[in-house]
Amino acid sequence: MVALLPNNEEIEAILAMIPYYGDTYGDLLNTFFFLLIIVVLSKKILEYEKENTIFKRDKIKLQLTWFKVTLLLLSVLILVWFLYTIAYAFDDELVFYPLYLAASLTTYWLGYIGIYKIGINEQQQKIRAFAIQRDFVAPEETEKTSQHSAEFKRMLIEDRLFLDSNLHLEGIAEILDISKGHLSRTINSELGMSFSDYVNSFRIDEAKLYLRHPDFSNYTLEAIGLEAGFNSKSTFYSTFKKFTGLTPLQFKNSSSN
Repeated sequence: MVALLPNNEEIEAILAMIPYYGDTYGDLLNTFFFLLIIVVLSKKILEYEKENTIFKRDKIKLQLTWFKVTLLLLSVLILVWFLYTIAYAFDDELVFYPLYLAASLTTYWLGYIGIYKIGINEQQQKIRAFAIQRDFVAPEETEKTSQHSAEFKRMLIEDRLFLDSNLHLEGIAEILDISKGHLSRTINSELGMSFSDYVNSFRIDEAKLYLRHPDFSNYTLEAIGLEAGFNSKSTFYSTFKKFTGLTPLQFKNSSSN
């Protein structure tokens, strides 16, 4: 009976292995829970985007592309960590330092961008409150247009649909119950420019107002561009330069002089 009990050396060997296997199984459990969290967050993002497909003047839709990219990078990192942990069970000389560095950089990136985006969202909220309260001055009518063109302009001016960064020709055509080809030809012939250029002309005028306004002098150009209806900072820059010949920053500086 005594022979069945482990001796002191065997007990010491078993105790020495506990931290080793504890770390291994602990890492495997952690990666599982991290992946579960990422799946839940991804599901929440999809639900949010599905619930906010329709433009609302009094509600700002969060720009979550950066967060989705971060979640993708985290998923790749966690999967690599998982494979590393399994390999470490067979070769305890594997070095985890590259993974530690990648995890640290990803955490820093998430925190930095998260704080930056929160700041932009707060600026957007203040710009939107200003935009809702002010009266929008419609451009003067120079020529009579068809019913479809008139309704399209009404939606842009009264409903402020140009502020919707997801506004597209197909959606307007569906609302007006005509084909997008017919709508495109009507806009080109009666309004003298393409659908996107006409919508962007409203957005540029809106951005100019914010760039000139003293209350927004310290706001980021990204927040101003997003609130003017552009879907990204790069699109805002390129479109503004196309219409005005200046970058938003150059226009802002020239207006303040």
